[in-house]
Amino acid sequence: MKKLIWGRTIFEAYRHLKRVVDYVDKLVLESCSAYSYLQIYEGKNTLEQMEAVTDLIMHKKRLVVLKKLIENAVKLLEPNDAKLLVRRYFDNVPTTQIAKEQNTTRAVLRSKFKNALLHAMDKIEELGYPLETLEELLKNEGWIIGIYNEIVEKRKSAKLKKIPLQKTTRLERLINSIPNYKIS
Repeated sequence: MKKLIWGRTIFEAYRHLKRVVDYVDKLVLESCSAYSYLQIYEGKNTLEQMEAVTDLIMHKKRLVVLKKLIENAVKLLEPNDAKLLVRRYFDNVPTTQIAKEQNTTRAVLRSKFKNALLHAMDKIEELGYPLETLEELLKNEGWIIGIYNEIVEKRKSAKLKKIPLQKTTRLERLINSIPNYKIS
């Protein structure tokens, strides 16, 4: 289950990786310019400035590693699994449209996505990133951990909706509707 959740997480994150990496690049450039100014004109500590830039560069490195890891895993997949994941996560095609293209129902498509994501996670493992290593790589990426937590919460709420309500008889419902009187 955890493998599937991480699969969904990193493929959802993939949609945003280029934009985030570009933003980190922009921050690095701005930081270098600002730090030069602060050092020259305000005497700020160069070591602190360089550590901040280094942190940003390490952030970018983790994201680039993740991007390449996902792309390489997809290249190793069976063509049907790869096409499914590329359409959904790289091309941002809605699941309803993919279901129409494949002439299938959304329920069947959901099952195909699940299998494709699990196969992709297997490939990521084969590329040297088992789940524990992937978690270690991404532990400081708050936005990716946020996606992970969001998926976990959605799964929990979906499970709660599936819990059957206790059946009551008509008489029990009538009696229970009377204020301050409940059948125990």
